[in-house]
Amino acid sequence: MTAAHTGTVAPEIPAQWPASLAPATLGVIDLPTPYLVTDLDVVAQRHAAFSAALPGVLTCYAMKCNPAPEILRTLAARGSSFEIASLGELRALQTLGIDPATVLYSNPVKPPAHITEAYAAGLWRFSFDSPGELAKIAECAPGSAVYVRLGVDDSTSVFPLSRKFGTDVEDAYDLMLLARRLGLRPYGVTFHVGSQCGSPAAWRAAIAARAGFPSCATSSALPAVSHALTSSTFGRCSDSQMRHCPSATGCDSTRLIPSRLAPGSDMMVWWTG
Repeated sequence: MTAAHTGTVAPEIPAQWPASLAPATLGVIDLPTPYLVTDLDVVAQRHAAFSAALPGVLTCYAMKCNPAPEILRTLAARGSSFEIASLGELRALQTLGIDPATVLYSNPVKPPAHITEAYAAGLWRFSFDSPGELAKIAECAPGSAVYVRLGVDDSTSVFPLSRKFGTDVEDAYDLMLLARRLGLRPYGVTFHVGSQCGSPAAWRAAIAARAGFPSCATSSALPAVSHALTSSTFGRCSDSQMRHCPSATGCDSTRLIPSRLAPGSDMMVWWTG
């Protein structure tokens, strides 16, 4: 079906819009609407640009963004790791031959049966933000590594999540102590500035909040929390904006972890979608 717009001005196309997905190009696709078209070359280019903007940072693709097998295969072929929010997403990765041991399970609230199956498949890193979640992980995935989710200001995002997930820095420290008592491995700290966040200041503020965690965790009671993880959505950024990501967000990977609890072992992980 062809729709004609008479007497109206065509909307301006953003500068970062891929030429391969221009309206004139899409107009020759002979499929009924609605349909979704993804340029896999652009996916690969965006992954490369993101990784280049944050050297030394492990990039994980958040499957909830788009779990199409073609996208997952494209990213896996280029060395991307993956982050999941459900067991179904892990199963989809397994069908593509992706090792669960390389995957992060970052939903802070998970059904016990899902934790059990993910652990049995080889996944060993789980997020949490409450004592109840730690108890589930300790029972269903004993000895696993856990990373605590901090609550941060996500008011500049289109879809904020801070009212659902996250804890403050002081409680995060106590939760890590509990994790250790339960036989789990305190692994890292994570935060999420909200979906479709358009303000670099949000990352700066969240990173500053995360930096407060080591200052209260330097005692021998909680050794070597060696990983910092952050979640975000960079789909709205142009290639030029992405190249300036470190300076815009204060995310220079050499300064991102101001206080190193385990020198030489810190690793930054960003998942994007």
